[in-house]
Amino acid sequence: MFFGRRARVATAVLVCALVSACGSSGAPAVSVPPAPRTPAVSVPAPARSASGPLLDWPEFGLDPQRTSASTAATGITAANVGHLRHQHIELPGTVDSSPIYLHGASVQGATHNVAVMTTTYGKTLALDADSGRTLWVFTPPGYARWAGSAQIT
Repeated sequence: MFFGRRARVATAVLVCALVSACGSSGAPAVSVPPAPRTPAVSVPAPARSASGPLLDWPEFGLDPQRTSASTAATGITAANVGHLRHQHIELPGTVDSSPIYLHGASVQGATHNVAVMTTTYGKTLALDADSGRTLWVFTPPGYARWAGSAQIT
């Protein structure tokens, strides 16, 4: 069971990274001013369980410093990597946000490991990170007007 949870977390993080890298509109790049910098000592660390393994990936880059790395063991080794499996999941659009991963989140009265993401025209969805099943989708009221237009999130 311990390996299974770590493997699911590692798989979910990999899926989130791959999904966030997918898709491109081919539109010209937009110049964005740099974000304000906050001293690292004033930013909270990512949540960890009492036993130490990383259980959540709450924002882009893992933490406010965007380290994109964890020192927590993944549980994946040469001996057990063969137990990982490929998942193909159909999504209602191109994901253009950095997905977040939450371990043990309560969704509709049940506990799930969840990946939450937003598409280019504003649909936000939650996927069960273990099964790939869609748990919920939020479609903003203006979606029908925006879909296919140059106006994106």
